[in-house]
Amino acid sequence: MVKGELTQIYLSKWGWAMWTLNRKLTIATLMAAGGFSANAAMAQTGTATSVIVNPIAISEVEQLSFGKFYVDGGAGIGYITVEPEGNLSECTVSSCLGSISPSEFTIIGEPGAQVQVSHAGVSTNPVTFTLTDGTNIITFGLILHTPNLSIGPSGTVNFNLGARLRIPASTPSGTYSGTYAFNVEYN
Repeated sequence: MVKGELTQIYLSKWGWAMWTLNRKLTIATLMAAGGFSANAAMAQTGTATSVIVNPIAISEVEQLSFGKFYVDGGAGIGYITVEPEGNLSECTVSSCLGSISPSEFTIIGEPGAQVQVSHAGVSTNPVTFTLTDGTNIITFGLILHTPNLSIGPSGTVNFNLGARLRIPASTPSGTYSGTYAFNVEYN
């Protein structure tokens, strides 16, 4: 009987161990298959952000002026170049008189933002924009030395545009005016 009792305990011990092992395997299988209801669904949240910046506004502070000049009526084409820094770098007409000035603009936008100024054409081929006296036309191209700008802490930054004016020798005297275009956008 002692032997039988030991056998009984021995079997009970192995039976308990097998039952525990089978139970653990069943639970692990249910969890891996997603069938265990305690961990079947998982909730998660994400984060979204958006920054709305001030729109860009531009105001003209100073108009572009090529000053007064004299054309002698001879053959050829003359040029007047007003640099963005305000100096007259080229005057190949008979005589340049009066004061010249580059255009100056103020950009209003998001403090600390980077902006880029761009325009059509090139100053070396100044036929992009026109000045007219109502009948006659002369052409010019813009000059921009600093296309990338940083808007200051106050929300503004100023910049200048120069230009190169092309004057045919046969251009009649008169007051010529016109407009030009450029773009400013956030980088």
